Amino acid sequence: MASDLTAPQTASARWVAAHLDLLRVLGVAVAVVVLLFVAGSLTAVLVTVLVLTVYELALMVYATGLPRETSGSGGEAAGQH
Repeated sequence: MASDLTAPQTASARWVAAHLDLLRVLGVAVAVVVLLFVAGSLTAVLVTVLVLTVYELALMVYATGLPRETSGSGGEAAGQH
């Protein structure tokens, strides 16, 4: 029997699903702060950008597995004429 992997099952997974945008912004903010301290080293800048890219991609992959929330006022039919 296959399990349903689209819905977050734990409290922490539900929290992450509810705060994806905040996590994305915080990831960029942390990278900017790190860059303020390591701006003298090109290697450190490249590593920071690489880590931020991996973090953002991981959030994107996680978000694609989540069910889409629809509003009760016909959110699905909004684009149909």
